[in-house]
Amino acid sequence: MKKLSNIRMFPFPLVKSLIKSNRRLYEFLSKIRYTNRYVFIFVSKLCNSQVDIDSMFKMVEIEICPLCNRKCSFCPVSQDNTPKKLMTNQLFDKILRELKELNFNGDICLNNYGEPLLDERLTGFVKRIKAKLGSKIIINTNGDFLTVDKFRELISAGIDIINVSQHDKKPSAAIKNLFSKVSSIELNHLAFAEVNEDSPLSNRGGTVKVKNLRYFDCSIQNIYIKTDGNIGFCDQEYYIEVKLGNVNQSKLIDIWDSPYYRKIRDEIKRGIFNLEICKKCLGIKEKKKFPTISGIKGWLKIVKTKFLVLLKLIKFRCPFKFIKIKVIDLLTFALFYPLVRILLGYKKGSDICNNFVGIFCPSAILSISRFLKSKIILPQGILSYGSYFEIIGENPYCLKTITKGMNIIDIGANIGIYTVLAAEKVGKDGVVIAIEPGPENYKHLLQSIKLNNFQNVIPKNIALTDHEGFEKLYLYSSTAHSLISHEDKNSYIKVPVKTIDKLFEELNIKKVDIIKIDAEGAEIPILKGAEKTLKANPNVKLFIASYHYPSESQEVCQFLNERGFKTKVSKENIVIA
Repeated sequence: MKKLSNIRMFPFPLVKSLIKSNRRLYEFLSKIRYTNRYVFIFVSKLCNSQVDIDSMFKMVEIEICPLCNRKCSFCPVSQDNTPKKLMTNQLFDKILRELKELNFNGDICLNNYGEPLLDERLTGFVKRIKAKLGSKIIINTNGDFLTVDKFRELISAGIDIINVSQHDKKPSAAIKNLFSKVSSIELNHLAFAEVNEDSPLSNRGGTVKVKNLRYFDCSIQNIYIKTDGNIGFCDQEYYIEVKLGNVNQSKLIDIWDSPYYRKIRDEIKRGIFNLEICKKCLGIKEKKKFPTISGIKGWLKIVKTKFLVLLKLIKFRCPFKFIKIKVIDLLTFALFYPLVRILLGYKKGSDICNNFVGIFCPSAILSISRFLKSKIILPQGILSYGSYFEIIGENPYCLKTITKGMNIIDIGANIGIYTVLAAEKVGKDGVVIAIEPGPENYKHLLQSIKLNNFQNVIPKNIALTDHEGFEKLYLYSSTAHSLISHEDKNSYIKVPVKTIDKLFEELNIKKVDIIKIDAEGAEIPILKGAEKTLKANPNVKLFIASYHYPSESQEVCQFLNERGFKTKVSKENIVIA
């Protein structure tokens, strides 16, 4: 298996040519590939080579309704208790417009995990697709709400195939009634399958446990759109773990053609499964073997970065306590990490080293620098100290650009390191607005403001986005919480949200000199809520953290370039404009 998963190209082109030309052979391999994980990966390397990553997606799966009336043990919907929203009409129309521009002629499926018949707009959506695109339309349903009248209504609207899944041991009364009353011609629009807890099933990317595990085709030629516009790369992906983009923020074709998405399709096409969700789906365990040359280069790069940060801390004349901790951090990853990595693997090795360094990171009140009078309250643990090392040591936000009298907004202030430093540098004639929605982080932020007796800081315990109201703030195990990215969908709090434009209007602030954003993937919505502010302040300096998902820096640059800003991306993946 280890050797097999490292094969980059199957060494027998003639075998591949034979598979392409012989349909029966291809069908035979497609059948046996599900018998065993090793066979699946091996055959994937042969059969999936027929996929062309440069071609257009062949099917679009649009999740119009995430709701379901059933609680099946083999479906992640049964475990997800978060409130769910239907796809908006505006987003649905945007998708259709873009498909029309692309002359898309493939299939459209109007559900992913939800029950589409719970959406009263279904018939109308079918009519709109037929009128605009003429595509073949498919839905998958449990059949509980599929009456004879509803069936005929959908057929009249233009639906082509209705796949009915029987989840009970015996057909339900609704399914029996339907099949007994439709004509033989109408039956051409129906497909029926028994799907229950005893059936061969996928584990849905490791989100559910099933009795009879089966390995399904990786449908990399299809594209999957969730109700909120997020793109899923696979029909087995329920929680969006792989950040590819959002149709609300980017064009569908731009997401499909993004370098990261193409790289994923190319790897899976060749039977290379590097994504965590793929490993969970196929039961591939992390190798404990020390990485190859590229892995060693990555480790050396980490050690080099930590060493350079240490030098900057010394140059900036930071307190000795910070320098001591950074020395321990550097030595741990330079000397101890390689051994732990070999024995326990990448993730466990990193966690052990970080936890070890965290022992030397107690809660403390420390000066930011000997050049400055202000102090910061740091909670216990490597995460808060890591924020300090990032902002001061790596200096991604160009601290030298802060001068007296400036108005600055710090979005994603965290525990307040950048806020405190900026507040001292702008002086009494300047203002720093600190935005932090996380309750624990906000508490530490207020403590540091009070400790330094700053009168020029306006703290706000809210989140910023492109609209007003209340939204879910997903809580990370770390201090980096987010409106978008999250580890556990069930761990969240409701927080008030505003736009930058509305906030500045309420505060009667018209001039802003620096906008710093680190919002864990919500940067684009925040910028969309700052249209008036950006237009009124063409000389504003922007520092936007764009490393939360692979295409983020590209999307941020595109957004700002369209509005006349010149952008560049730093080595830390900070978009500077």
